[in-house]
Amino acid sequence: MARKQGRRKTSKDKKISLLVIAEGQTEINYIKGFFAKHSVLLKKYNIDYVGKKCNAIKVVEFIRAVEYKYEYIFAFVDRDPATNTAETYNNFCMISESIQHVCPAPSNPCYEVWLNLHDEYSTSPMDADKLYRIINKRFGNKYKSDEYIFEKLENKVENALSNAESLAKHWEEIGFDAAYSEMNPNTMVHHIIKKIIELDEKLQKDESS
Repeated sequence: MARKQGRRKTSKDKKISLLVIAEGQTEINYIKGFFAKHSVLLKKYNIDYVGKKCNAIKVVEFIRAVEYKYEYIFAFVDRDPATNTAETYNNFCMISESIQHVCPAPSNPCYEVWLNLHDEYSTSPMDADKLYRIINKRFGNKYKSDEYIFEKLENKVENALSNAESLAKHWEEIGFDAAYSEMNPNTMVHHIIKKIIELDEKLQKDESS
């Protein structure tokens, strides 16, 4: 695995830049809602959002091109066989994890795994169409463009975090190691959620000291 790069220093008096890369509007709407609940963090960070519906390795190339501009980069990528082979998906997971200031959030088969974990835990393999139908049934067929998707799930975030941790433990116990493309269902979105909480709590502590 490549050596992790050191995180760049930032001025205490200057707003820090953070980048969110996502394939769809659903991810962006959810994370915007989550950021809105962390006002201390929003005072310190400028947040840019970029839509990237493409091969996962192209996402890595984009990250490499712009990483010098950002203190943190959050990257959402789906397994999506239409754009990612098992190899490209696995490579994205391994390469992005090797960059210290990048927090990757791959999901297999899709981001809707994370949304579903707010309500239920399952280790049964699912395809994207099945997950779309599950989420459609709960929120209607316009959930992908729903600006208030986070607010509708806000009181279940702790449940989603717990379920995501349990799912990660499940795959760890099976021992798939780096075969991320074989882990279905799976998501690492909880890493981004936990990182935002960590950053916000640190800033609150700094403000009060």
